[in-house]
Amino acid sequence: MRNIYHEPGRLAVWTILFLPAVAVLGCDPPTTRDPYVPTDTKILRLVSDMDDFAQTPRELKDVVPRLFAPGCEPSAETLPRYAAYHYQGKRPVQSGDSATVAVTLTDVKTGESAGEVQWSMKTINKVWKLTDAPLPAK
Repeated sequence: MRNIYHEPGRLAVWTILFLPAVAVLGCDPPTTRDPYVPTDTKILRLVSDMDDFAQTPRELKDVVPRLFAPGCEPSAETLPRYAAYHYQGKRPVQSGDSATVAVTLTDVKTGESAGEVQWSMKTINKVWKLTDAPLPAK
């Protein structure tokens, strides 16, 4: 039985025709990083991210401060307090490049409501960042 892949002329033809087709077909089209997402959704992502990242000690320390605008990060004493709650945002109220959102807090240990607070945020280079995210008094 003949092996057509080892004949010199056919190997060149297969290489010229087959490999570019595989390269083109194997590549996904480029996607945009963040297709159109409504502003309300982008704002509520901050609350959702806080809920996700505050529950893991490493992410609480490394990621949560980056959710805040420069100069608005929580202090080293306040930061650990964010781990005590789960966060659920309500419909945000936007005004230009700033917004507020009512956030319902639930105690992580007991599952009981810990009240509601108002968080504020603004856009910095088209990215929403928290400017104030108060927690209930101790």
